[in-house]
Amino acid sequence: MKEKFSMGARFFLISIMAFNILFLTADNNIVSAVLIEIEREFNVNTADIGLMSLFFTIIGGVVSIVWGYMSDKVDRKKLFALSILTAEIPCALTYFSPNFTVFFIFRILTGIGVGAAFPIVFSLIGDIFDKRGRPLAAAILTTCWGLGGLMGAMVAGYSVGAGLGWRLPFVLIAVPNFVFIALFYFISPEIPKGASEDALKELIARGLRYKGIIRVRDYVRLAKIKTNLLLFIQGLAGNLPWGALFLLIKFLETEKGFDKNTATTIFGILGAGSALGSVIGGAIGGKLFMKKPSYQPLFSGISTITGAFLTISILYFIPRDFVLVSIAGFFGAMWVSFTGANIRSMLISVNRPEDRGAIFSIFNLTDSVGAGVGQYFAGTLAVMIGITHALGVSLGFWVPCGIIIVVVALFFGSEVAKLDKQMEEEAAKMQSSA
Repeated sequence: MKEKFSMGARFFLISIMAFNILFLTADNNIVSAVLIEIEREFNVNTADIGLMSLFFTIIGGVVSIVWGYMSDKVDRKKLFALSILTAEIPCALTYFSPNFTVFFIFRILTGIGVGAAFPIVFSLIGDIFDKRGRPLAAAILTTCWGLGGLMGAMVAGYSVGAGLGWRLPFVLIAVPNFVFIALFYFISPEIPKGASEDALKELIARGLRYKGIIRVRDYVRLAKIKTNLLLFIQGLAGNLPWGALFLLIKFLETEKGFDKNTATTIFGILGAGSALGSVIGGAIGGKLFMKKPSYQPLFSGISTITGAFLTISILYFIPRDFVLVSIAGFFGAMWVSFTGANIRSMLISVNRPEDRGAIFSIFNLTDSVGAGVGQYFAGTLAVMIGITHALGVSLGFWVPCGIIIVVVALFFGSEVAKLDKQMEEEAAKMQSSA
């Protein structure tokens, strides 16, 4: 088992998964860069696109509940491959949409695949890396989640700017993942459940099997873990602003007066800040966790609150200047993104190996509801009170999100210790049965 699940194999696996996630999440943000063109061609408004985005995220989130439960029952390689194909096939077919109804259907199908992949990815991370490596591993995949959205928007924005139209980007983004998912499926090693738990890994390396399984009734137990419950609630508030940012390129065009290419470039700079923030935040959060677990949620909550004010400054206080808008956007996005990887790492740290697929499916649902409501909420507000104030109100939800994460610090350390004790008890059972 040691040779089969070596450190080299771990890093190879996360590298392939990173590319899978990069192109999978690029699907999400294509629409944000071509919003004006789609509205014009299909004769719809921003509220219509917001409603479509709401269905995209929430239906995907509901599907992820099923996928999360099945990740403890079925080969995760097969589930992950199926989720990627479920997303990318309709994404590529979006090119042929003759009307908004067909376009709507293809986007919903893509959202199902995106939602299904999420719980599997972070369930795998919990078994690939131990508690010292998880924050950085989660940061890498969280960064790819952000970079994918950035890549989708930029490919779409520049394609339109070059006169290639809004349809081609859906094909350009979908096709590479057919190659990467084949690599993942045929080359990745077996990933034993519980293989990276400190108390279990030596036993599993010797060939013993961790026998914990998730049951439907266990979902009640998961909700009783205070860290889980609070992080679900913060996901509703914290993802509403991310959903609303699908309006950002249109805001930069219509309110700030930038052309399509310049607006896309600024969006890319914000995305780069967000990606860098995920990596830096994950690294800092991991070190803080090893010093004292409660420091990780404290750091995450405070950075979310301060990042909110930096990002809102773009709307109201920064003049129409490419350099100033880019600098404020870069640092605001970086600061608020310190949180993402740490949230995922914290969930892994308080949940048993068999529970992680389930817990991330619930987390994805709350995130999806937050993002979907954010898109619909911001799109509707934009029609009612204007795009600037719609974004301002939406980004303000990062403040209560940060406050909730700070409260997590009161419970996180004791719940980490409780899981460690449970794993030691499971190790004793495995040894006695052997």
